[in-house]
Amino acid sequence: CGKIREERSRTLLEETKRSLKMLDNFMSRSIHHMRTPLHMMQTTCDLVAQTLQKHKPVLDQDVVETLKIVDETSTHMQEACDMADNIRDLSNLDQGGEIEVKKANMNLHEFGKEVLDSILVEKPIDLKLEVDGRGPEGILSDAG
Repeated sequence: CGKIREERSRTLLEETKRSLKMLDNFMSRSIHHMRTPLHMMQTTCDLVAQTLQKHKPVLDQDVVETLKIVDETSTHMQEACDMADNIRDLSNLDQGGEIEVKKANMNLHEFGKEVLDSILVEKPIDLKLEVDGRGPEGILSDAG
């Protein structure tokens, strides 16, 4: 009876490992197939925005509004690509791999402004960022 349980446990463990490997492969392929067109669309939006930007002084207001939409769309596409990269990194970490950290300088004052600007509130409130100058101006952080 003990040997049968042991054999069943081993078989279940092997099946679980095989299922997890299949799931990991599926996730990797799905992320790749999602990220590639997103990156292509983001690059296309950037090219359209650059072209329109060159001619901005002679464009009518409708085209200028379209330029803003194209810029926003490009930003959202980049955020989606970044999210896909994060999912890929987590999947890689889950499989026992390593995450590559891309180091970049980050201005803390600018970061603080971005955080305050991103806060969505229902009622208007006065938010203020005060920097006393005693801390570092920036830090080394992950660029991703």
